Amino acid sequence: MAFPDYNKNYDAELYDIECHHADMGDLPFLRGLCGQYGGPVLEACVGTGRVAIPLAYDGLRVTGVDISNAMLGRFREKLDVVPVEVRKRITIIKDDMRKFQIGKKFRTVFIAFNSFLALTKREDQIACLHRIRDHMQPRKGRFILDVFNPDLDHLTRDPRQKVQEHIYTDENTGITHELMTTIRYDDASQVSNVTLYRTHLYPDGTMKREIQELKMRMIFPEELMLLLDHCGFKVLHRWGNYRKEKFGPGMMKQLIVAKIK
Repeated sequence: MAFPDYNKNYDAELYDIECHHADMGDLPFLRGLCGQYGGPVLEACVGTGRVAIPLAYDGLRVTGVDISNAMLGRFREKLDVVPVEVRKRITIIKDDMRKFQIGKKFRTVFIAFNSFLALTKREDQIACLHRIRDHMQPRKGRFILDVFNPDLDHLTRDPRQKVQEHIYTDENTGITHELMTTIRYDDASQVSNVTLYRTHLYPDGTMKREIQELKMRMIFPEELMLLLDHCGFKVLHRWGNYRKEKFGPGMMKQLIVAKIK
């Protein structure tokens, strides 16, 4: 199985550019919680180190697990310009987040910004959560999970309708990037099939177009509570946004802090 599809095939450099322009808002939230709960910290699906590197600057020891050579390659490139004392706090492990065995317990473990949704089968979700639980310190360990709260209006829009997600010009290269998407939602499997249409306009007037498929399995609120309970977690906090407002109707996010039962 190609896992996770979007992470294995995603352009790692473009991922960083898009995250920078999107300003997703999760970084202060995660830095605050990891600082509160303490290290060592484990990030599953660490990607390019978008979150891990700032945590290391905060003085935390961070281990990042990911299966994508491209993402981890970009991560290592970024570490080349990081101060040595910060770099020494970071460990990178190439592995599948359903199967990894590090042989170490962590005080804080997290999966950032919807990466868990790349697991499109229930058995893979359960396997991942078991790996997370087995790598947490028994009493003081904390698990932070960040996933969408499914929006049915968004998911069930006309699958032929292209929506512009963003358009911006990279100040370093002068390239203008546009992203448009269509969504086809399978309500039986709860899998959202997103087609990404990217257009790159270069300063010399040439243009490049790319099409990419992305699959994410939506997890509804009570389903998530059952899943965590089944995998041996007790939920301590449940918020609907990065301001830590209580989860309720109309919230865009499901932000969880849990411990081992």
